[in-house]
Amino acid sequence: ELDQECFKVRHSTYDFVISSRHDDYEMEVRIIHCPDWPSLTRGFAVLKLVQDWHLEYQDGPLVVVDKNGGTDAGTFCALTTLCKQLETDNAIDVYQWGSYITTPGLEYGRQ
Repeated sequence: ELDQECFKVRHSTYDFVISSRHDDYEMEVRIIHCPDWPSLTRGFAVLKLVQDWHLEYQDGPLVVVDKNGGTDAGTFCALTTLCKQLETDNAIDVYQWGSYITTPGLEYGRQ
């Protein structure tokens, strides 16, 4: 469990080395599985927590998975993109958010 401000996140971490069959190339990947994903009302706190994890692990991509395999994590990815866009451009591309929420296989409830 990791403490972040006012909530705890129970998670499992898996490290993999992925290699290409055709090229002499390997990549380390860390998967963080959060079966008890915090409420999306705490989205910015979750965002900060995962960004901190990413700073600690800079050897390769960081994959975040929720208990359903993608619904909450998809919202998290959209939130991450929008926050980074706001930091760099001082604007948000609403079309990009729309493309995230219409991704096949992801279902979003009213929250």
